[in-house]
Formats: sequence, structure tokens, C-alpha cells
Amino acid sequence: MEIELNRTPDGVCPIVIVVLGRRGVGKTLLMEACTNSLGLAPHERYVIVSPIQTLKARMPDLPWYKVSVLDKEGMERVFRGFINDGVQRFVLADEADELTAANAAGTAGGFVAQAVYDYINYGREQGLGIMLSSRRPSNIAKDVTANANLVFVAQTVDPAALDYYSAWMRDPLRPEINFRAKCQVLPTIDRYPWTVFMVWEPGKKFLGYVVVEPASKTLRPWDPSELQGMEQLEETVSAAESTEPSTTTDTSVSDAAPATASDESAARSVTGPSRTGPAPGTAPSTAP
Repeated sequence: MEIELNRTPDGVCPIVIVVLGRRGVGKTLLMEACTNSLGLAPHERYVIVSPIQTLKARMPDLPWYKVSVLDKEGMERVFRGFINDGVQRFVLADEADELTAANAAGTAGGFVAQAVYDYINYGREQGLGIMLSSRRPSNIAKDVTANANLVFVAQTVDPAALDYYSAWMRDPLRPEINFRAKCQVLPTIDRYPWTVFMVWEPGKKFLGYVVVEPASKTLRPWDPSELQGMEQLEETVSAAESTEPSTTTDTSVSDAAPATASDESAARSVTGPSRTGPAPGTAPSTAP
């Protein structure tokens, strides 16, 4: 899979990326891997905006702006400052519900602050990029995915999330494929060595599948044949174990493996430079 990204002269990708999935599937790890594999900005141009410190713990040298949906004035100041200070940057925003919550009193169509709306809708004109993650996709403003250049989607069986995905999870070149069904059977890290994410250009096309290599924290393409091979290995091991004498009276058999994602091929390479730019400068570890 080839992901081609435009960059400003300062090396920043002025795009919107969205990462969607339930708690515990590895969204934060995927966000870190995107900074390593896609070269979204020089390292010193990243900033974290989040109500929790999960991303900060993974990337402790990045400045962290702690925000809350309850402090709309503070949110306005942070994002208005990003827009007005003339510095091209890439924001990593965990828990996007805090920025675009449906209960945000309708500010700019569901955004907590007007500046958040302006950043996501018009920031690319100033060389500003953002990557947001959410575990409750149906709660975030529709403008987020409407403006997204890339969306990463992990497994879910939540009907509200699947309905939200169905609005744009389609590929005009492959109308016969039921991507909603595929999304329900994607492998996740609670059973397999990795979580598989679908990669989309919303409403345009399905790009393929990726996983994160845990050791290098980088993206790599994934093919459904990998899952088939793993399940065959599990069956072989289970058969071998069943022939060994048991030292207990417990004869229970583990649950069968879930259905696999079908025969969509992931493309072969995730392109883009590694982290670029000069060595990271010093940055405050807490919000200003």
C-alpha cells in the first residue's frame, strides 16, 4: 500500500488523520507508529493535545497540552494559539470526543470550541495537521471524517460505530464487498500478536490493512493469509496437546477462533520517511 503525502517546505503534512477503535486495541500505539512510518512532521513540530497522559507516556519529549471538554475557554486558547502563531505543526489528539463531543452545546456543529473547528477545517491552508483518535466514533462530529485524508479503523461489533462507518466505508471500485462485515472480524491484540487496522480514504477507496510492529513501532502492510496461517498453527498445536496425558480432570476445549477477514489483499509497502528533521529540542512536559 502506497500512502503519498504532501508536505510543506517546513516538512509538515497538513492533513487530517483519524484513528477509530474500542479501548485496548492499540490506537495510541498506532498513532506513535504513524509518526515513525509516515513522516508527518519533523519531530520537534509534534505536540500532544489530550485530557489524559497516555500519548505523553509514549512520547515523553513532546509538549503536552492537557485539555478538557469542561474548559471550553482553555480549549479555544490552545487551538487559537496554534492557528495564529505562524508555526507549522502536527497535533496528536487523543480522545477526540473531548474536542468534538456531541454534547458540546452545538459549537460550530458539535465542536467544543470554534478554534478546534477552524483548525480541522481550515488548518491545512496554514500548514497545520492533526491526528485524532476516538473509541466512540459515533460521538464525534461528522466534520472530522468529512475532512479526513486517512482513517484507520479497528475491529468493532458496536452497532452505533458500524452505522457511523457505513456512511463512508465504501469503495466505488469494489461495490460488491461488505466492508461492514469485514470490520467485525478484524484480528485484535487481545487474541493475536497485533491489531489489524483497515486504512481508508473516506468515501473514496479502501487502501488496505496495516499492523504495528511492536519492537520498531512502525507500520507494515498485513495480508489476511497471515491470519489463516496462524489459525492452522493453532489447530496443529491444539491437536498435539490433546494427545498428551492430562494431569487434571479438566477436559474443556478452548473457543474456536473467530472468522477471518476475507481475501482482500493489502498492498505491499507503506512508504514515507522515518522521523525527519533536527534532533528534538527541549519542550515542556506539562501544559502551559
